[in-house]
Amino acid sequence: MVKLRLTNNSSTKEKDTPMPATPSNGQVDLPFRLGLRFRPHDGTTRAQDRDFIKLTNAPAKVPMHQRDLPCVYKAARLAESIIAAFKEVEQTMPLDLAVKLKQAVVQTLGITSTAGCISKTKVSTLMPYLRLAGKHGIKKQLGYPDWFFLAAWLGPGHPFLESIRKDMSDVWGVEFPTDAIIYPAILNRETEERLFNGEIAPATNEESLEERAKAIMKTINESSVNGLSAAIKDHLPDAFKDFGDSNRMHTLETSLASTNRDLEHARKQVNSLEKELAESKALQAKTKNDMETLRKELKQLKAAQGSTNNVKKDLGVLRATVTGMEAKVLKGERDMITLRNEVAHSAEKAEKALETGALVLSVLSTSGGQKRKMDEIS
Repeated sequence: MVKLRLTNNSSTKEKDTPMPATPSNGQVDLPFRLGLRFRPHDGTTRAQDRDFIKLTNAPAKVPMHQRDLPCVYKAARLAESIIAAFKEVEQTMPLDLAVKLKQAVVQTLGITSTAGCISKTKVSTLMPYLRLAGKHGIKKQLGYPDWFFLAAWLGPGHPFLESIRKDMSDVWGVEFPTDAIIYPAILNRETEERLFNGEIAPATNEESLEERAKAIMKTINESSVNGLSAAIKDHLPDAFKDFGDSNRMHTLETSLASTNRDLEHARKQVNSLEKELAESKALQAKTKNDMETLRKELKQLKAAQGSTNNVKKDLGVLRATVTGMEAKVLKGERDMITLRNEVAHSAEKAEKALETGALVLSVLSTSGGQKRKMDEIS
């Protein structure tokens, strides 16, 4: 959402003069009004440094004095800041809302402890912060009195209030600055009261545009013809306020041309990236196919290795069998040699036996013939 930077109307025509001294702690009103300006925050947890500035006098619709505030001696510096800030914002507020703001601030100051060191833990337990931030189950309500009190105490640019300040800027449609406490002027009274009471929550971009469109239509219906342009202009983002200005148009055209060039460059980069992506996908697919082929070949190699292992096992068995058979053949050959030797020895023995038998027979035969012859002779 485009935010409008709005300064407090009570100080746009007044010359801000820094006051080196702090306001008087007495009850006597000064002959001039004091405003409040904040220095850039130093990034610590301490309250934002501030200066009291001299403003031109203007009649107060709702006066506020130190005697109106409780615990003024315990929180004198805070009381001075509240009074100075209130005297500025009440100038742009409707009377009844200024009265409500004073009453709310007095009540909050009376029940809220601001003494001691400032810490996130301490601040986050205070009811004004809990309502603004919507913490610990408490409904988020961006009420202006709570914002005014915390901004006067810590400073509108304090880190603890950064997100709340952005939320306030969103719902009010103007940028809440970090160096001053402002009350933006709202044309529609009903909307202003709802904003003051915190009844409008931060909206999304679509909701913000819709609300802005409704506000513009309502302004058109309620404004005169002569004041219509200025009235609508208050509801428009900065980018549309100077739409009819030629310099503005030239700037927009130049910006558009630059944007178109950037868009064309980005489109070329996208096309190049898409081409690289397609090539990468093709390479990835090829790599996937190659990996699948390698997996199949590896599977085949493992299968072949399994077969080789089986062949090796069978070959080992055959080798063992052949070795056994060779041993048996060798043993058989040895047995045959032994048997041949025994047969030869037996044959030799048989031959000798035959020769002996033949000799015996021969002897016997010879002796018997001679006996028969002698018998015949006798």
